[in-house]
Amino acid sequence: GISSVRLLVSTSVAAWIVGRGGRAVTSIRSESGASVQVARTGGAWRMVEIRGSLEARDVALSLLFDAVQTFPEGCPQEMRLVVPGGTIGDRLLADDAAELHELREEPGLDADIISSTEEGWEPPDGSDHCNLFRLSGDIASISRVAQRFSSQFADPSAPARMPPSTASATPLLARTPN
Repeated sequence: GISSVRLLVSTSVAAWIVGRGGRAVTSIRSESGASVQVARTGGAWRMVEIRGSLEARDVALSLLFDAVQTFPEGCPQEMRLVVPGGTIGDRLLADDAAELHELREEPGLDADIISSTEEGWEPPDGSDHCNLFRLSGDIASISRVAQRFSSQFADPSAPARMPPSTASATPLLARTPN
């Protein structure tokens, strides 16, 4: 089925993912078949939502992480995954959540759950806060965990699109790479 995974990246990494004139994100969309939206607002962290079938999300995440590895300021060492609300989020955050424990055991990765209010990030859906799965470490480990997270915890109840104030068909950010 169709579901989504949402992650937060720094503003400069978001601009790199979009690319000049939206070319990079358009390429990710066309090669993966997934809907990829990058928020144009959000402070220091920008939300990237990848929506589609499991296969389309996996391809899009792979392409996104390939692009991030070519970031001219150096590959980022930290990203956040938005923990879905409802039953999926409750299952993930339970004290005995074996799935989360397994994801935290990834070599080369430090992972923890934080509140979006700790980050000063406000969810675009108007809710007060949400939980974030903070991933720090080497980009290959972050990529592997993000793909496993997407396959296990994608949010089937996520809105079909981000609110119009935060996304556009070809998002243009203030800073685009050369």
